[in-house]
Amino acid sequence: MGMGLGCGKRGPTVLALEPGETGLPGTSYLKGHLITTLPKARLRERQARTLSGQRMRQVCELVRRSFDPDAPYEPRRKG
Repeated sequence: MGMGLGCGKRGPTVLALEPGETGLPGTSYLKGHLITTLPKARLRERQARTLSGQRMRQVCELVRRSFDPDAPYEPRRKG
């Protein structure tokens, strides 16, 4: 699987967000190693979605892992 903007490969700096969390039609991948800003003019309409406290902690952890090789990481096991 590729690592384009619309797809993701599970790893220490990637978090899959399901459609129910984002309001988008498919799974989205938040990539802590690929953070950028967007001008407000590029946004079409506000999507009032809020990530849970637990998900925000996961986001903070993966961003930290993107620049701190000693940050803790426990891969999820399949099954």
